[in-house]
Amino acid sequence: MKFRIGLFFVATSFILFWFTACQTGKSVAVATSVSTDVFSEDYYVNNAANNLERLKLLLTGLYVQRNEDTKKGTMVTWTMRDGADSILLYAMPVGDPLKDGHWLYVHQFISNSPDDPVYSAFQEFKQKSRDSIETIMYENPLKVSFEDLKAKGKDCFRELVFDELKENGEHVTYIKESRASFEGYSKIYKNPRADANDYRKDEYHAKADQFNFRSSFYGDIEGEDFIGENPIISHLIRLDPEKHELFAKRKKK
Repeated sequence: MKFRIGLFFVATSFILFWFTACQTGKSVAVATSVSTDVFSEDYYVNNAANNLERLKLLLTGLYVQRNEDTKKGTMVTWTMRDGADSILLYAMPVGDPLKDGHWLYVHQFISNSPDDPVYSAFQEFKQKSRDSIETIMYENPLKVSFEDLKAKGKDCFRELVFDELKENGEHVTYIKESRASFEGYSKIYKNPRADANDYRKDEYHAKADQFNFRSSFYGDIEGEDFIGENPIISHLIRLDPEKHELFAKRKKK
């Protein structure tokens, strides 16, 4: 199974709203705070102007991957090198929304090798209706280190021409499920694994504390030859970047 996700560094914010109330000729200043807890639904409701921005914010951040075996009824962190390293995903907004549209850069890697992603891609967001958003995945033509991502942010992609990116075949339509959760379904597409000769369809569930996905496989693009469903459901569990060692190391320098 190819490492993937259409996923996701969430910047926390504290916003003050000041207004003047006229009462017996005096001005009164009142401060109101907006949720900064990235694990709460309120954060995504209050910090996004519409459903497209809300979904994009939900897929932004740092995650660790855990796999649920539906046959065995177990949930384990996906590890490499006999458990020494875990699989992490970092997704961040890139581009200028007014000029380029809405995009994320997705960087999935082994914890011991953050500069060498096992999967990287660009994800474009397009509004289909008020409650449905399409995302399109594109190949990454650039070599970007994790240190550069932390230090420079989206400036790493300043010279990128988004219109010249090549699609990797995956289109996902997300439907709003509740005020801060979405379900997504991809079209059937060619399995991008180099050693694969089948087709796949992915299902997603995005919410405040995690992002889940599961794949089904087919022998044809029409979906008439059903091969089977992956018994593994992958859970991308949200982490707090400010408390993770990968970001803590940068602060100590």
